[in-house]
Formats: sequence, C-alpha cells, structure tokens
Amino acid sequence: MTMPNKLLRIKDNGTLLYTMRLTVHAECPMHLEDFPMDFHSCPLKFGSYAYTISEVTYKWTRNASDSVVVEGESSRLNQYDLLGQSVGQETIKSSTGEYTVMTAHFHLKRKIGYFVIQTYLPCIMTVILSQVSFWLNRESVPARTVFGVTTVLTMTTLSISARNSLPKVAYATAMDWFIAVCYAFVFSALIEFATVNYFTKRGWAWDGKSVVTDKKKERASVMKKNNAYAVAVANYAPTLGKDPSGSLPHHRQRGRRLLLGPVQTRLRRRGFWERAGAEEDFQQRQQNRPHVPHPVPGAFREF
Repeated sequence: MTMPNKLLRIKDNGTLLYTMRLTVHAECPMHLEDFPMDFHSCPLKFGSYAYTISEVTYKWTRNASDSVVVEGESSRLNQYDLLGQSVGQETIKSSTGEYTVMTAHFHLKRKIGYFVIQTYLPCIMTVILSQVSFWLNRESVPARTVFGVTTVLTMTTLSISARNSLPKVAYATAMDWFIAVCYAFVFSALIEFATVNYFTKRGWAWDGKSVVTDKKKERASVMKKNNAYAVAVANYAPTLGKDPSGSLPHHRQRGRRLLLGPVQTRLRRRGFWERAGAEEDFQQRQQNRPHVPHPVPGAFREF
C-alpha cells in the first residue's frame, strides 16, 4: 500500500511494517542556573491518541543505542553538542483509558566558546584595565576618573548585551553572577580611588595647618627671646671706662655680650655681608660712645 510519506507493508505471517516521515518542531524545557556551562536532557514523546493499551501496545524492539539513530551530519548544532540519547516507555492514564507513550531523551551540552569570546574575555580585560588605574599617580585625578567611569560603563553594556540573548527568567544564571562580581571589582576600584583622593587632600590640609602652627610657635619663641634681650639691655647701663691696659673688665664684657645678643639674634638669618656690615656699624658706635671712668679704678690710679 503506497501513501504519501508513509510506508505500510503486510507480511505473510500477519506482521505490519508501518513507517512515516515527520518533521517535528519540539521544545526543550531548560534550567539555566548553570548557563552557559549547562547540560540538558530534551525529551521527545510520541504515542497513540485514539487506541488504548488494550488495542495497541508500543515497545522498543532494540536497545537504547539502536532504537534511536541520529546521523552525524544532522546532529551538528551551533550552540550544542549531542552527547547521546536514551529511550524509555511510560503509561499515561486519562478519563478515556490508558495509553502507551514512547519517550526518547537527547542529552545536550552547550558550547561555551561563543560566550568566552563575547562576554568572558571582555569582562576580564575590563577588570584588569580598572586595576591599572592604581599604578597611576594618585594626584592624576582626571586620568584615574576616566579609567573608572569608562570601565563601569563598559561593564554595564556587557551585562545588558549578555542578558538580551537569554530568555526572561526570574533567577540569576552563572553568567549573571560572573558579571556581577566583575562589576563589583570595577565599581570598588572607582570608590577606592575617590576615598584615597579624599583622605589625601584631607591629610594635606592637616599638614598645612600643622606647618602654620609650628611657624607661629617658632615666631613667638623668637619674639620672646628678643624681648628678653631688650629688657636686659634696657635695665643694664654700664658706666665702666676702658682700662689702660687695653682689656675690658668683667662687667664691661658682660654688658657687651648683652648688647650684642639682640643684634646677633635678629641677624642670624641674614647673609654673610649683611652680618659683617652690621657688626662694623656696631663697633663704630661703640668707639664713638663716650666712656665715663669708674670711680674705684680712678681712685686706685690717683693713689
């Protein structure tokens, strides 16, 4: 008996050979928690719709590997590798009776090469690029800011493009977790730079305040010493004359040291020539100053 896309043969012993050509568009339920490193077992079920077990019974006459044969050329898929197939049989009960259902499972493994090139490598390179910003000088604020903002935007674009190729599932996949970790590294690099920059400027401000405070303390101590020298000179007015032998008495030398003290303190930070000129002027003033003879040495000379 010849029929379109069907073959029906009746043998002498009463056996029927019935084959049919079918093109089936089937769907496979997938669990994408491990995407893109996931494995799937896609079932293909077929059976009788009108005849119950009492009328028609289906059985696999061969083993699992020979009952379902898949040609090598036809099993090539772009995103999956066919690992193998298995067969089974089950009975379904309904209101109209019991029916035999034949099941063939095709075991598939997803190819990860496409996702490595399109998602994993760009994410890894973006994270490395975000860490390169720490090798720059911390004072280079524009350069490090550009690094941080650019890497964050890149990670956002990669995550959106990777999610668009997936079904709208309510749970996170393995790729989502990977992108989230990469995004955390990139964003933490930007936050860390902002924190370091803030505390660096704050430290410089505290250092500047301490320097100003130290200078004020130093200036106050110098003024205090100058005032002390000035008070000592104002309270001490020696009237000793010059000794004929050419040497000054002890009180005269002490008064001269007191007079030289403020001048030396004020001229300590000046140049060599300014100090020399100041000392010459001071010596000339000392020579032109009238000397009053002391009564005790004069009495000894008269005696």
